[in-house]
Amino acid sequence: MKKIVPTVAATALLLVSLVPSAFATPDNPDLQIEIEPGIKIVKHKDGRVDPVSNATNLTEGQADKILREMNVQNSDLKDMPLDFKQTLVSRGGVKVEVKSEMTETYRDREGNKHIVTPENKEEIDAIRAKDKKNLKSKQEVATLSMGSASDGIFSATAQLFYLGTTSNGAEYKYDYYTTYNWNGVPNFYFEDSVAQAWQSHTTRVATNGAHNYKPFCNNYNSFQQFPYDPNNDIKLSVGGSQSKFDLYGSGCQQYGALHDEVRIPVGNNGQTGTFVSSYAHPYAGAIVRAILNFVSINWDDFIGDEYNWVNTFTIGSSS
Repeated sequence: MKKIVPTVAATALLLVSLVPSAFATPDNPDLQIEIEPGIKIVKHKDGRVDPVSNATNLTEGQADKILREMNVQNSDLKDMPLDFKQTLVSRGGVKVEVKSEMTETYRDREGNKHIVTPENKEEIDAIRAKDKKNLKSKQEVATLSMGSASDGIFSATAQLFYLGTTSNGAEYKYDYYTTYNWNGVPNFYFEDSVAQAWQSHTTRVATNGAHNYKPFCNNYNSFQQFPYDPNNDIKLSVGGSQSKFDLYGSGCQQYGALHDEVRIPVGNNGQTGTFVSSYAHPYAGAIVRAILNFVSINWDDFIGDEYNWVNTFTIGSSS
């Protein structure tokens, strides 16, 4: 028994050293978590992490540790640029899981809209191939399968962060994000657009975002960031937001996010919250604008791919 005790103690010490240290007191039930020596965060009982100051000084590994405390999964972290991770950490909160339903639509040269399903995918691909004969194509994009936004070199998703309540306790605070990722060279690279829209009881207080371009694959943190211009790129309505951005025809990866900070009255607690996300990828150089209404996004006519998500969650929930 005397030989076993030191071994157990040593094992316990090793386990403690592998995870951030945390402590709380009866007077202050919030966790004080030491991510690394000199880097501490405050985590509330509902899972929220307080905004971290000087987040731009964090390394990739440090930001990842904090984001995991915010309920961000490794599958989300793997493609995120460091700048975006630092932005999330600087805002704090906790990631809330959303249920999403995706629809992919191909808009052909005749103005027809084809909803893509596993059953008609080959038929739609044949229409695409016919249209592409008259269009400049650099690389085929594997089409997304129904219900999934992670097939091929293009992926996109909606992300939701709960930030707590306003100082008077009257409204919930949320961050809505629609993110997209190109892991390779797009088949067409003109001006793409991303948009999101919300319910009538929801009020926007801020909109921003950025497109990130990684020209070389041999440097993990070699992203160049191009913030959306609030005067030229971003379009707003009472029920939604949109931004356009230049897509590059070379490089290793492109990643971007449209962000809206919103408020929802606490009287809606327990009800289903909804916001919709949309991405437009034209096959030709044309300005594509969206008509934004409550929980509704309708694009101008264009030739190319359109992806739409309906995202739902429980209002007031932090998980």
